[in-house]
Amino acid sequence: MKVPVSWLKEYVDFEDSIEGLADKLTFAGLEVEAIETIGSDFAGVVVGQVVEMEPHPDADKLRLCTVNYGAEEMMKVVCGAPNVEVGGKYPFAPVGTTLPCGITLKKAKIRGVESMGMLCAKDELGLGEDHSGLLVL
Repeated sequence: MKVPVSWLKEYVDFEDSIEGLADKLTFAGLEVEAIETIGSDFAGVVVGQVVEMEPHPDADKLRLCTVNYGAEEMMKVVCGAPNVEVGGKYPFAPVGTTLPCGITLKKAKIRGVESMGMLCAKDELGLGEDHSGLLVL
């Protein structure tokens, strides 16, 4: 059975590392088969809210989104996800962020429009294989 650490913390106070906790559980007679870390590398990925959206001038299926992510300046991002909408909150990776798959984002021109980052789907964050749309927060 897989048990998230957050569930264990609801019942047991511990300050050990996860490995230390696994050792204690094993010593107490419980079997810990494996410790899996899922989607752990989110450095630079923040919550971004789409505050404005307009059609891309040269592509029917792309949109130009203005994203507020807590910085002074909002970012313009080209997005093709079918579920993006004004007011929606999504994982946002600005230029310079390295995604869990190892790709470091750079400024990109997509059909002639500069994109300053990326709104992310689950698969881009290492949280599964779903690429049908953005991860809605």
